[in-house]
Amino acid sequence: MAYIIPEGQHFPAKVSNFSQPDVVICNIRDKLNDDQLETFSRSCFGMLAGKQATFSFEDFALVTGLVCTGIPPISSLVDTSTHRLRDAYFKGNNSIKRSELESTFLGLKPQPDNEDDVVKLALVYFVEFVLPGRERSRNISDVTYLQLVENLDNFNKYPWGFVSYARTSKSLVGAMKGRVQIFLKKTIKPTKTQKEQYSLYGFPLTLQI
Repeated sequence: MAYIIPEGQHFPAKVSNFSQPDVVICNIRDKLNDDQLETFSRSCFGMLAGKQATFSFEDFALVTGLVCTGIPPISSLVDTSTHRLRDAYFKGNNSIKRSELESTFLGLKPQPDNEDDVVKLALVYFVEFVLPGRERSRNISDVTYLQLVENLDNFNKYPWGFVSYARTSKSLVGAMKGRVQIFLKKTIKPTKTQKEQYSLYGFPLTLQI
């Protein structure tokens, strides 16, 4: 098997990984009470919050344990005529920053009437900050996830593996394109800490495992 970049052209680099399972899992554990954590642990992401384990579609499914079938329209799974969570916590906005989702979830004061909502926001928070792994300044991937999470059975059956693998594999395939040429241009005037920087999106931790 040949390297994508020949060994003779290897170069030092700084890699940014926007999937943050360690931070997100710690935040969720700190935020949720025992009953809420139990609900979260029974979700489709439960196995990712408590264990570590060719990078094919099958390998991704094996490592994550997530459903990797085709993506059905969310409108076929839940009632999309109402948007309770969006209206209650995000002022009805369809453009919600990922940073806003995080601050809303972490800042939500536990009340007897919102315990289920805390878990639901925890699940969407996990989706956004672990599976597609993008910059905090971006909008959430799909505002209808806030509708899908209203039905936990359908949410847990949703093919999150397919969603994440598509983003991850696309990022890994394109991350190194043109990097050698860019680095060589920089070495015309070399510095002591000369590095090339690039970003990985999706959930590349699965490749490391």
